[in-house]
Amino acid sequence: MVSKQKYSDENLIGFIHKYYEEFNRVPSSTDLTRADDYPFGSLYTKRFGSYKNALDIAGLKRESRKNNKYTDNELLEGYKKVYDYYSRQPTHLEYKEYYKENAGVPSQSILNIRIGSFENINDSLGLKTTTSKYVGYNKEFLISELQRFEKEHSRPPICSDFNKGSDGYPSNKCYVKEFGSYGNALVEAGFDYRGIENFQNRNKPIPSGIRSFTKEKIKECVDEYISIYNEVPSLSEIKLIEGYPDRNDFQRLFGGYVNALKEFGYKPKYVQHYTNQELENEFMRFVEENNRIPAYVEFNNSDYPSFWCYQNRFGSWNKAVKHYGFEPNKIGTGFCYEFEDGEIIKSRFEYNSSFYLRKNGIKYDRDVLYKEHIGNYHGRKNCDYVIDVNGKLLFIEIAGFITDCKTKSSIELQYIERFENKLDILNKSNLTYKVLYPKDFETRTMENIFSFLKKDYVFV
Repeated sequence: MVSKQKYSDENLIGFIHKYYEEFNRVPSSTDLTRADDYPFGSLYTKRFGSYKNALDIAGLKRESRKNNKYTDNELLEGYKKVYDYYSRQPTHLEYKEYYKENAGVPSQSILNIRIGSFENINDSLGLKTTTSKYVGYNKEFLISELQRFEKEHSRPPICSDFNKGSDGYPSNKCYVKEFGSYGNALVEAGFDYRGIENFQNRNKPIPSGIRSFTKEKIKECVDEYISIYNEVPSLSEIKLIEGYPDRNDFQRLFGGYVNALKEFGYKPKYVQHYTNQELENEFMRFVEENNRIPAYVEFNNSDYPSFWCYQNRFGSWNKAVKHYGFEPNKIGTGFCYEFEDGEIIKSRFEYNSSFYLRKNGIKYDRDVLYKEHIGNYHGRKNCDYVIDVNGKLLFIEIAGFITDCKTKSSIELQYIERFENKLDILNKSNLTYKVLYPKDFETRTMENIFSFLKKDYVFV
């Protein structure tokens, strides 16, 4: 699996036949990824559109194993374990997390194929359903989740607390769909959303007396500022005044602060001073220096032009990326990169590590399951990097979300808890491991970070 080279279409199909002859079964995409000296399974999807298309070209077909692994009763019993664990119907994210940490529990996809939706399974087992099949979570359940958050965190929830189903809670989009807005949901749950920071990703509270800013209200604020100070305000000056709109309001209604001023007939206080060529030169400078496109956060508070320059010039950061001939980073953590051999990178720390190891000819395996190396462990936790040095395995973990910040989000706290559990497993094993933290990448060179390889081991 390490150091996989670029293959022709014929080579890729040939590897499927080779695996079939060697192991007497048609390989899955994951089988190829985990096998030594075989291409990554994801490369087939990239090259042929899907792995199934590649199998069709190879003239092979994988036999369905869904009827061999679980009986219908075992599927229902597995779901009931998760239901009983949460004392209610689990959210999809909760089921996924439980499935990852508990061997023997069927995946949600198998449940859906064999039995049906969670609602269908609840009917079969006589359990209470907390969601509506057609509109998602019902209002009663969504309100109860808001109230549950307050009990667990001793404060009312803000919109970002429910971002993409954090901590097993429904996504904030579910509240917008059911109640019309997240603020409406808070009101129906008995909370006063006014004054809650970050409502709709705000950096300051909505002023009392209005539900949300309109174009007319924003123009009133700008006109009022001009009448008092006799000059057009900058966005920073607008943001400092209590009761005035925030950056979010200009972005939502006008696509940006400059666009709002132009619509009002005012000339911006600060005019963009970068030419199109200068913006392109700086973007390409980053690409040449880092061998990848930047994430938008890397063009903020740096020696590069602010990402707002690109956003205001092209309409959005992703449009700017496409304008320069690149595909934008995939949605997720804000960073995604795929090497030519199919290795997927989901953080800048991983990219810098893989790039350094590749550049220095150090072979490695990615996402290796610990249960393959720890006899008494049967969970699904895996390791970021494993390096075989003269027959001795070194396990390297990147703790990407463990920072020195005193204030931590619920997602960070959950991540820390899971990582500490992983370290406890490692400490009880006889594996040799090393942990790299964000501060290592921020304060040290890559040569210095990986100096322990040359210090502790002698490479041939």
